[in-house]
Amino acid sequence: EKERAEGNVTTDAATPAPEEATTAAPAATFVTAKQKQLEDMERELKLNTKILLKDYKIYSAWLHRRWLFNRMGGSMKTIFLAKERGQCETILGVDERNFHAWGYRRWVQNEQRKLSLKTAASTTEGQCTSAQSKSVGDAHNAQERAFTLAKIERNISNFSAWHNRALIFVERLASIGLAADELVMGVGRSEVVATISDPELIEDIIGTIVDEVMGDVELCIKAFFSDPDDQSTWLYAERLVGLLQFACDKLGKGVRTAEDANEMCHWEVRETLLDGSRTVPVVASSECLLLLKECLESCIIDLTECCQALRTEALRTSPTVTKGLKGFQWPTWLLLHLPAAVTDASERTKLWDELSVVDPQR
Repeated sequence: EKERAEGNVTTDAATPAPEEATTAAPAATFVTAKQKQLEDMERELKLNTKILLKDYKIYSAWLHRRWLFNRMGGSMKTIFLAKERGQCETILGVDERNFHAWGYRRWVQNEQRKLSLKTAASTTEGQCTSAQSKSVGDAHNAQERAFTLAKIERNISNFSAWHNRALIFVERLASIGLAADELVMGVGRSEVVATISDPELIEDIIGTIVDEVMGDVELCIKAFFSDPDDQSTWLYAERLVGLLQFACDKLGKGVRTAEDANEMCHWEVRETLLDGSRTVPVVASSECLLLLKECLESCIIDLTECCQALRTEALRTSPTVTKGLKGFQWPTWLLLHLPAAVTDASERTKLWDELSVVDPQR
């Protein structure tokens, strides 16, 4: 005021332009609000972390942590999520079968996948291409397979590691429009939305599924002979076969006759997505269906031979089936759950009777 009174400052220079005043105040308010939200989130996460460090088996604490992340914006969420997976893996290093940490880690990965797809879509007019979706999915699945394998090699009885390994196949199927909103073989539902519709990419994904399933079946068979009474690997093998059967049944809906299946043609199978608002065509060649069926048949043959061999070995120690007979229960169980492994009704009845003798409680 003194400078103005002395005439050293003009009125125009001393007073901000109207448009500058109106834009500066909201901008400053916005920055302050964002900063306050960031500080609030940091405090809340620190409190949540302290609770989990005292007891990391509290359901509500894990759910509250998800709730916090769901309230964050994209950039803030990206910053905080980057640390979350490492923290989950630290907990799993202490308690490798903690299903709370496994489930939360899977949720973190899915959120990171969504953000990666959103970033990729920003470069292609807001729509993620099939190639981009496959690239993001392949990177995610490769990391998860390596992580679960490391946990399995450390402890073959890690049910959570086997379960999460099975979910990789569920997510691969979901990415091409299969099983997105269904409980698949007791494994779980996938949060992955179908984003891949290119026929060549779908064929590539199905080829990858076949290769990985064959490799995992071989891994299971080695585990069976190492410890035939460990049930985690038997359950996983049954789920692998079930997932293959599921995929064959789904894709087979588009084939009317055996002659059609042998023709080099394409067809569409439409599956409702999670939101139920639209459908996506799943286009696959008949070669894909035949490849899946051949893989399924090969897996059933290999697993059946393994089961029979283990049953024979177990009966060498005891000529008759008795309660608690070592190495006998789970091979018998899997034989009864493999499609078309034992078709004779009397033989199946015999197997069920033997199973009830070995483990009457179950």
